[in-house]
Amino acid sequence: MAYLIEMVLRFKKMNYFIICAYAPPNDEMEKRIIRKRIKERVLQVERKEKRVIILGDFNSETKEDLAEKRKTRKTCKVMGQLFEFLEDKGYTDLGKVQT
Repeated sequence: MAYLIEMVLRFKKMNYFIICAYAPPNDEMEKRIIRKRIKERVLQVERKEKRVIILGDFNSETKEDLAEKRKTRKTCKVMGQLFEFLEDKGYTDLGKVQT
């Protein structure tokens, strides 16, 4: 079963919209539902000029992750599409940012 929790934090000068998601590793249908919902919410929230934070365990690896590990198995296309959508919107994967 997948989980999606949404929360809005309202401050005087800024609002934050937080999405926390879990997608099970072997359920492609649940991953599609989560991907669709996150995309819809991101588009809705951006129109209202809120900052968006997405947290979660998507049980997926990007093509870059797999290339680094030199594995031959395929990337989860469902979540890969979500990651590409978010990158196109200017989001940053903090798990990959080097400090």
